[in-house]
Amino acid sequence: MHEELEKTVKIFREHYIPDSVEPMVIYGTGLLAEAVVTSCADYPIEGLMDAARTGETLWGKKVLSEAEAKEAGIRLVVVAARPAVHTIIYKRLQKWSEQCSVRILDIQGNDISEKGKKKIYDSPYFEKSYEQLLQEIDRHDVISFDIFDTLLTRKVYEPRDVFALLDCEYKDKYPFVFSIERELAQQELSRTEEPDIHQIYRKMRENNPCLSSEECETLKEREIWMERQILTPRRRMLDFLKYCVEKGKIIYLVTDMYLPEKILEGILRQFGVTRYHKLFVSCEYKVTKQNGLFQEMKRHAPSGCTYLHIGDHPVADGEMARKNGIDDFGILSPLRMMELSSYSQLLVHVEGLEGRIMLGLLMSEVFQDPFAMYHSGGKPKISMSKSFGYVFLAPLILSFMVWMLGQVKGDRRAAILFSARDGWLPEQLYRMMTRAFRLSGLPESNYLLISRRAVLQLDEPDKWVQRKRYQKYLEDFHLEAYERVYFFDFMSRGTCQYHLEKLLHRELQGLYFQKSKSGEAGKDALAVKRYYKEENAVDSERHIFGVCDFLECILTAFTPSFIEFSEEFQPIYEEERRTKEQIACVRDIQEGIKDYCRQFTEILTCLPEQMPPVDFCDEMLQLMGADYSRIAVLQIKEMILDDAVCKDKNTGRDALM
Repeated sequence: MHEELEKTVKIFREHYIPDSVEPMVIYGTGLLAEAVVTSCADYPIEGLMDAARTGETLWGKKVLSEAEAKEAGIRLVVVAARPAVHTIIYKRLQKWSEQCSVRILDIQGNDISEKGKKKIYDSPYFEKSYEQLLQEIDRHDVISFDIFDTLLTRKVYEPRDVFALLDCEYKDKYPFVFSIERELAQQELSRTEEPDIHQIYRKMRENNPCLSSEECETLKEREIWMERQILTPRRRMLDFLKYCVEKGKIIYLVTDMYLPEKILEGILRQFGVTRYHKLFVSCEYKVTKQNGLFQEMKRHAPSGCTYLHIGDHPVADGEMARKNGIDDFGILSPLRMMELSSYSQLLVHVEGLEGRIMLGLLMSEVFQDPFAMYHSGGKPKISMSKSFGYVFLAPLILSFMVWMLGQVKGDRRAAILFSARDGWLPEQLYRMMTRAFRLSGLPESNYLLISRRAVLQLDEPDKWVQRKRYQKYLEDFHLEAYERVYFFDFMSRGTCQYHLEKLLHRELQGLYFQKSKSGEAGKDALAVKRYYKEENAVDSERHIFGVCDFLECILTAFTPSFIEFSEEFQPIYEEERRTKEQIACVRDIQEGIKDYCRQFTEILTCLPEQMPPVDFCDEMLQLMGADYSRIAVLQIKEMILDDAVCKDKNTGRDALM
């Protein structure tokens, strides 16, 4: 056992006496938890807990749900995980632990709830800079880089999510769960060697005779394809690699990985990583960084060289490098950076695959630069409008769109009217995601020119001409051909839907982000399904109610608000009061939202059955505030909601406070 793990077990035994300690659950499924469970068989360890792996069995212990732990009478949870994630784990368990009177302690017997109450984001890592690494590179002859989470990172929460994605594709095809059998095959082989992916799949077929050699080959190729799909470069680290080339350094890439050199070379080439001298892969040399891979690397280097290794793992890339006479410069993976940041509270939401993909997309964008947290106080900096949309707004928009698709799936004899201007972006996403998820039999989508001012004036006696023109516009949609008509609105009391129903002489089915009560019987009686269930902002602490006006600035078209049709039947709009800079900023934010949704559908290719709870997306909205982020986009701070009915207001300044 490695000395770090031995130390963990020793500390655990010093603070918990086997004969006197009550039955407990170990929270964690990583190396620290494994060390405690496998080395402490004399302790009353009743099982494990980990939100991401509930239901599995590891080291002879079942990973329990909260309900199962309660049924087993557990009153003590000991967290065997990195201190950086203790607060996150406490937040996951807080409600359950308080309801069931469960103590949550670390391996030293400290109450983790005390850590959970603190809100200080600080770390020595925030003092590491781009310039420091350049100086270290200049001082050495041979520069070696780790690959995964150093040069490249994944757009998912953790590497094993690749297997979970394949579970989605093959869940009905085989009499076993792919991810379980895939990991089991690797674990069995890893007891005696460092296997490559070909050996792993041969072992998997040996364990599952129902698999043909052709099916195994297909599964293997699909895994490699999925790995390529979720990988993305850490662009700043590729800049360092380029700098090493320009300085004439000897460059090696060193990785503990089951993908052989030939496959890895293709993946690296995909991201433009070609200018290195040699690639050292554990499955090729049958040794890892911890037991000989660095020595293999040094044997290929000229004598008398000085070495610097750059990687993210404190043991494999740090301690092991130093033990082999190699200087090291440690960086953090996007996940470790997030754990130390003001965004760490989001890591509570890791139960479902969909949430883990959404977290991965966030981490790979915000923390792709390992020095993004330099002198930050733990608050990430967002400098581009597109990134702002991608990070803060896209998770909410994506979750709503998935919810909406679930509401209308299979209703092929219906139509959806996406109301102007809030429906401009959702209508585009509806069409894009329908194609991406390969959905058929969905309602036909239409973007509808409408506004509160437009429909309210149609009730005025002297507006009969405009009323007639608007009815002619509605006739062109041929809505009478559909059994049901859906109506999208953002956050509303139902004014547009109410007046539209009167014009069409039929009931519409509303699909809203949120609908508030109006106090008017007709509007309150509308048939509306809501993503947010709250009926008013007064009784809710949801963050969306604090930024709804700002969101309306973003979920908008690039034309002003619609008024009426001209005699030539051309739309007449309000005077444009937004600046060119504001419109350009909105366009960039929308591109960020579309890019996020596109990437999500490229990773998860089937319509999700369940997305993370509304809490997850609502917390994302909170993070755009100054307590959590440093927003350096002037146009966002000056964002104005142009509202002819309720008057213009500065919403950007309020949203970023």
